[in-house]
Amino acid sequence: MGDPELVAIEHTARKTLEEGALDLGLQPLWLAPSTGAALDEAALLAHASQGWSAAFELQRAEHGIEVRLIAVAPKQSLLRVRRETATQDNLEVVLLRLLRDVARPTASLDGQCGCQTNSQDGADSDLGQPAPRDLDGRAYLAVTGAMVGGYTGYALEHIAGSGNPRIIYPLMTVGAGVGVAASLVAADEWHVSMGEAWYLSAATLWSTASALLISDGVKLSDPSHRHAYGLLGTATGLSLGTLAVATSDIGQGSALVTQSGAIFGGLLGGVGERLVNTDLTKPPTLGLGLGLGIGALGAGFAATRLPSPDPSRVVYIDLAAFLGALTGAAVASPAIVGRTVTQTETRLWLGSVLLGTLIGGGLGYAITSDDSEHDPRDQRSATKPLPYNLQLAVAPIQPLATRGPAPWTWGVQGTW
Repeated sequence: MGDPELVAIEHTARKTLEEGALDLGLQPLWLAPSTGAALDEAALLAHASQGWSAAFELQRAEHGIEVRLIAVAPKQSLLRVRRETATQDNLEVVLLRLLRDVARPTASLDGQCGCQTNSQDGADSDLGQPAPRDLDGRAYLAVTGAMVGGYTGYALEHIAGSGNPRIIYPLMTVGAGVGVAASLVAADEWHVSMGEAWYLSAATLWSTASALLISDGVKLSDPSHRHAYGLLGTATGLSLGTLAVATSDIGQGSALVTQSGAIFGGLLGGVGERLVNTDLTKPPTLGLGLGLGIGALGAGFAATRLPSPDPSRVVYIDLAAFLGALTGAAVASPAIVGRTVTQTETRLWLGSVLLGTLIGGGLGYAITSDDSEHDPRDQRSATKPLPYNLQLAVAPIQPLATRGPAPWTWGVQGTW
């Protein structure tokens, strides 16, 4: 007879996988029945023509229960296998993590690892153990947690208005400790990679800076409310970043895109404010804040919808944009040389900086595009940037009764 306790655990595991498949959108899912016999790979591959198919096995191990999950993506013939040792207390968490890992479109799961897709003798057909992460993001996430926690303690004390240094530093210390502990627990529970840690850091820290700069630029009636808006920006950025990481595959390239979007968004926002108000004696805090927020939000959203680029390519494009800004400043520098500088000359110099940044970034993108087309690391699966595969369509119209040049029409096409 089988192990009655293990049978009950298998029943719970099945319900957990079925509910997890709903949350991850792996529908329809055919889950092989637990018969205790050898894995029927032919059945898994057959049901993959209709949708996702999966099977799991539970075995007693020295330090708990060994979980083995096998899945096949729709209309594919590649067995995706993950295994991990769990305890009865964290079995559900381990199952959901394994289900998420097999569903992720990583390179090692899409047939680029050089492994066999099937085993003919019923032997273990694991396609390797869990795909290695790019880098462990616990350390970087801990630094971000310490910064966020320390600022939270600082902001709470200033919102209260006490101004007592004997309270500020203990609150900052407690906040930093709580932030580090929470980040380490989260990174260990969900295996946060370096790219995901960078992305969370960008979403949280740049949102906080954006809220602080905007509140300073609008000249609040009560300056103590500035840190309340800062905490609101922290909560907003952390929530949106966590949602993106939980629902998308974030690589280091995507995280760098988010960081770059915030930095250059702040630059363009500050220059834009100074184009309107040419007073160079005061910092353009409102434009900087709006640019940081819009740049981080826009680049962060694009990073979740587009394939993750090569990190080195992102750095090259940033460098080209930075050099373009310096070139634009150098070309127009004669306009701001002299005893008196008019508003028109100031706007000319700022416009040259802005134009140089855009031209430099565009040239960097064009120059590095040839390398990315031949780089297999960029050939990874990703969600479409627009739903239903929408794209612009431009085509000539050939009239039947008239002659002459054919008119052109444009529109939007997609798949429904």
